[in-house]
Amino acid sequence: IYDVQARQDEEACLTQVAAKVRELAGVPVHAEVRVGGNVAAELRAAVEQEAPDLVVMATHGRGMLGRWWHGSVSDDLAHSLGC
Repeated sequence: IYDVQARQDEEACLTQVAAKVRELAGVPVHAEVRVGGNVAAELRAAVEQEAPDLVVMATHGRGMLGRWWHGSVSDDLAHSLGC
């Protein structure tokens, strides 16, 4: 079960980061928290809906074996998105 307070905290943090990037880089920034079972599918749906020019993601830096075992959302999206 996803904790409501945790989601509010994540959204507040993300909003602050987006505002700072917007301020420092002077570019439009859209940030949102989505909840779903398949992270890659949720992110792909968001990208298809919003049609951004650029998607920025971080990785856990698991290494080759970790990516093989857990999969890599970043790798999946980098190979399947057109932006």
